[in-house]
Amino acid sequence: MRLRSFAKVMSTIFVMYFSTGQAVAQTPSQRADAILQRAMKDRQIPGMQAAVILNGKVIFSRSYGVANLQTPVPVGPQTVFTINSITKSFTGVAAMEEVERGRLDLSVPISTYLTDIPKSWGKVTTAQLLGQVSGLPDIFAYGNADLNGIRDEKAAWAWALSQPVSAPGEKVNYCQTNLRLVQLIINKLEGRDPDASLMDEQLKKAHMIATTYGDSEDVIKNKSQPYQFGDDGLIHNHYEWFGPMMRANAGLNSTAEDMAQWMISILDGKQLTQRSLESLWRLVRLNDGSPSSFALGWERHQLPNYVSVGMVGGTRAAVSLYPKYDLGVVILTNLMGSNPEELTDEVAASFVSGIKLSGISELRAQIEKFGYEHLEASLAAAEATDNRDSFDQDELETWISRVLFSKNYARAVALAKFDCALFPKSVTPLELLAKGYKGNRQFEEETRVYRELLAKDPTNKAAMSFFEAR
Repeated sequence: MRLRSFAKVMSTIFVMYFSTGQAVAQTPSQRADAILQRAMKDRQIPGMQAAVILNGKVIFSRSYGVANLQTPVPVGPQTVFTINSITKSFTGVAAMEEVERGRLDLSVPISTYLTDIPKSWGKVTTAQLLGQVSGLPDIFAYGNADLNGIRDEKAAWAWALSQPVSAPGEKVNYCQTNLRLVQLIINKLEGRDPDASLMDEQLKKAHMIATTYGDSEDVIKNKSQPYQFGDDGLIHNHYEWFGPMMRANAGLNSTAEDMAQWMISILDGKQLTQRSLESLWRLVRLNDGSPSSFALGWERHQLPNYVSVGMVGGTRAAVSLYPKYDLGVVILTNLMGSNPEELTDEVAASFVSGIKLSGISELRAQIEKFGYEHLEASLAAAEATDNRDSFDQDELETWISRVLFSKNYARAVALAKFDCALFPKSVTPLELLAKGYKGNRQFEEETRVYRELLAKDPTNKAAMSFFEAR
């Protein structure tokens, strides 16, 4: 964001920060280390690994905190973390391998490859599956599915097959059913068991010696314990189940150093050709021609100064590649809701001057640098600038949703108020503000906001449900 006036106000507010004796001049590694240590403390992350690659080499590798709180065992380079949905990016690469071999056409209906699926499903293309625009029912909507996974995968699959579908290509709908179908297609083309791994070749090419499948029911050497915040505000153990049927979606466990080797192998062309990488990272189009928010198992972010591609796993692991700079960042943690994807660009910018944060990313980095105790002053400074258009509403509201998920309700309230001020005609900021007040147990304020919502939009479902329940 081009917030010269914002930066000036921020520097005035936080002038004391620079008088505390903290060093201003830092090396790239020191800057990255400070960012990660700051996040560890602020987000109460028990354990973390991070690695940065540049021009085919690992230039930064750090371990922080503890792998589990019970013992506690410190995190080291060999500590293994769950990477959750980053597994989908591996699946995208596996699909492009089939394209390179001439076996898979991403643009034809999947009934070309799968004959035992409902006719309505067969119209979807593999590109639409990987781009999360299939319109298919999500297997995770099955009754016994939750954030932990699916205990009875066969029952969940039977349920999904019986559900109605939407027209493919109409809208983005993040759906775990999609990658299961890609798994079935690839394994059929390869003549393997339907539940077989898609990743063996990639792991071998990248020399990933510590990466393996597994979940909470498996004994995995050097595995860290996953955690999450409970409604009581305390950290609790998190359990998860990813059976073989869902392992094109999630289930891989890895280390930052292994992931660094995978990033190097991708950028060096060991996994796919440059032409295939361009296809892999191109956003899938909706029926109206507009881009979705997903490429082929990857997310792509077009920023004013750079492009990044990557994926987020379980709100606790993130990988970002910056192809123009031959740069990659991976951050793995053992806390759901730690949202390390908010840190990858900032870490990347520590090493490459061409990557400059803007908009919400820069605002968040400034706030975290100077401390959330100054949050309201920071937001007031940002609101007072002449560059409000640089703040993207979707990006801001994604940030607020992450804060709500992490149960940091006071922050969510402050950010939602900022959202309301920037976008007064929108109802979404009010919905987020109401959720923040509820979580913060400010029930009178919650009621007031819902009344305001109804006045603005008499058919608002959230507000109507709130008053119907009273």
